[in-house]
Amino acid sequence: IGILTDIVGYQTSLAEAGVSDVGRTYDVVPLKVASGCFHPKIMILDGPDGPRATVGSGNLTFGGWGHNVETVDLLVPGLAPAAFDDLADLLEWIALSVEDGTITSSSRPSIIDAMMHTCRKAGRGAGDRRTRLLHTFEGPVINQLASQADALGGATEVTVVSPYFGGAE
Repeated sequence: IGILTDIVGYQTSLAEAGVSDVGRTYDVVPLKVASGCFHPKIMILDGPDGPRATVGSGNLTFGGWGHNVETVDLLVPGLAPAAFDDLADLLEWIALSVEDGTITSSSRPSIIDAMMHTCRKAGRGAGDRRTRLLHTFEGPVINQLASQADALGGATEVTVVSPYFGGAE
């Protein structure tokens, strides 16, 4: 089990009551990005029936996984192979960013290579290639959403469910 986490979130989670096995029964790799924070919530599970991935809103805390109102999408390669390709691309971006110093880590975490290999293999499968995973390494999410909407013939409405903490811009 390997977890890539933002260094600030990692430090905060260590102070959470009930935390006892961090770094003992699984690897935790804190990452520090040059600006902003490293904030994806992605889990990749691999087993005899193949991989599954989740992408959700919950932080890796007791609240994020048990008390808060959160969402999680479950991705299965046979239904969303392109999303696994996108996950592999995201992991590759992370690895390259660690190498070039844009993301600070003690070294290139080996767990990234294992996750990337699992996702790349799952991305080769047949299936509907319309389910995608967007991330900001490819540019602003809003531009990617516009491109995806254009590829689907346009959109007449967009609904976003999220807390809003920004300014008017």
